[in-house]
Formats: sequence, structure tokens, C-alpha cells
Amino acid sequence: MSNKILIGVIIMAVLSLGAVAFFQRYQIVPRGTVLNTTNTITPSTTANNIPTASTTEIAVVPVGILFSSADISEQTASFTIRAFYPVMSGGESVVQSNFNNSVKTIVDKYIADFKKDAAGGVVVSSSLSSFTWAYDIKQQDDNLVSVLMSGEEYVTGFAHPTHPVTSFNYNLKTGQVINLDYLFKKDAKYLDWLSEYCRTKLNDRNVKNKFSDEAMIKAGTAPKKENFSVFNLVSDGLIMTFSEYQVAPYVAGASTITIPWKDLSTMLDSNNSIKDWISKIIIPTSSAATSSLQ
Repeated sequence: MSNKILIGVIIMAVLSLGAVAFFQRYQIVPRGTVLNTTNTITPSTTANNIPTASTTEIAVVPVGILFSSADISEQTASFTIRAFYPVMSGGESVVQSNFNNSVKTIVDKYIADFKKDAAGGVVVSSSLSSFTWAYDIKQQDDNLVSVLMSGEEYVTGFAHPTHPVTSFNYNLKTGQVINLDYLFKKDAKYLDWLSEYCRTKLNDRNVKNKFSDEAMIKAGTAPKKENFSVFNLVSDGLIMTFSEYQVAPYVAGASTITIPWKDLSTMLDSNNSIKDWISKIIIPTSSAATSSLQ
């Protein structure tokens, strides 16, 4: 009997460690990086370290905006869904509703795509298709919020799960979604620049620690908007995220490149509504970075 108890304890310990590793890797618990605020609120969690639904307070920014964690849970005979996403309250009503509607639309699309995939999966009595979704607030202040959203999708019968990833950058003053066209000057050849920069960095990384091949990196960093659609604005720079299979095989997972703002300064549009954030918070006034592509 004692041996059975010991084996049971070992199995539970392994499962617990596996669960911790999973939630850490896929960021099931949202983490907010709060700048220029003295109010940081620790998320309340359940016993298994999953945020509680809709009432999890992340942080209060100076303009009185509050971000909370909402979730979607669904289970059928063939699949399970658990998705967390940020919800904004406070501030201008139009800014708030545009953020919430935009984020919810993104989450709903990924869930709808998963349901279509799950409907075509192989029926396995001992396993269910599953979808988890989470977010990480990369930057948050009184000007903008930058969110990275990621998940894990597993369809029964498939060899392994996939890990979709997307981002959402939002101007908290104007209610505008920040895309790359919004960020850069109209005449800036920013896609060519980003392509060359990221390709060089990834190839250099590949030489030091082999994770891909030159052809895959070249294809995944071609100067196309879809190749640079996942990005986050943070104080250190522009973070570009390349999803699995984009610049490396599945086993390597996603890849990220952080581009310092000083390297982009001559291409950034100083006339848009986040110019103060760009010039005062991110780019030091003493920087004189230049770019050959303007």
C-alpha cells in the first residue's frame, strides 16, 4: 500500500510541475507592465493559478483607465475552450468601447477558427480537442497599451498543438488602433528596413545557436506586411514577433527581435497622436540615429 501511495505522490508532483511549466510558457496568467503609475494591483487567482473571471484587476493608469481580465469557458463532448482577454473600463466611452470591441473580435475569430478545425478532427475517446488563450500587457501608460495575445490549439488526431500569436496596440488618447502604417512616415520604406534588420539579426543568431536555415529566415522576413503583423511598442523599442514555422521549424517556437527606437527614429511619424510618447518617453532628445531608408 505504501508503494502505491508513493507512486501516487510522484505522479501528482510531475503533473503539478508540468502544469506550472505550461502556464509559464503560454502566459495563462496575464502580467501587466505598468509605467508612470503608482497603482499596481496584483491579480487574484484560483487555486491552480488561473485568473478569476472578469474581476481580475491588472493596473490603473494615470487617466483612470482600468484593465481587467475576462474569460470565455466552453466545453462540449469533443472540445474545451478557456480564453482570457483584457477588458478596459474608465476613460472616454468611445475609446473604451472601441478597445473592448476590437479585442473581443480578435478572440472570437480565433475561437471560431478553432471550432472549425475541431469539427474536422479525429474522434479520440480518451482525448478532447482544446483551445487556450491568454494575454500579456507589454506596455501600459497614459498614452497607449500594447498587448501580446497567444494561445495553444490542439485538435485530436493532429501530431502536435499549434500556438497562434497576435498583438494589439492601442492609442488610449484617440481610440485608434496603432498599426505600422500609423507609426511610420508615409514615404518611409519601413518594410524594406525591417526586413533587412530582422533578417540580419536572425541569421546572426542562427550562426551562434543553430535553430533554422537561411532560406526559411529569408522567406519569413520578406518585406510583406503579413510578415511583420505581430509587434509590440515598449519603452525599449519595437518588438517584432515571428510565429512558429515563420522563420524556424516548429520545434524552435516563436522568435522575437527587439529594435531600439533610436534605430527607427528617422522613419517614425512625428505628426501622429503618439508623437509625445515617441519623442519624450522612448527616444532620448540626444539621439541622432540615421537610416538609409526614409
